[in-house]
Amino acid sequence: MSDPRQHPIDIGPAVLGPDAASGRWILRTHDDVGAAVTAGWAEWVRLATRIQQIEDIRRERELRGDAWDQGYAAGSMDETGHATNPFR
Repeated sequence: MSDPRQHPIDIGPAVLGPDAASGRWILRTHDDVGAAVTAGWAEWVRLATRIQQIEDIRRERELRGDAWDQGYAAGSMDETGHATNPFR
């Protein structure tokens, strides 16, 4: 069985793959337009971790905003007795 660390990682419009000559990993687009980005594996892991942290913060803030909107709507009634939410 081959070493799975030597296989490229296809992430949609780009491919992250090992560079045998330098021992680093290169990120390129499928059509090879633009410059390739080279970094060590630990640097790619730090980048992915930071992206995940930012995504978690975004989701938490979005949920907090949705909860505020729902609470506002529950406390707001129009003249017919229906809850209204001006933010939706």
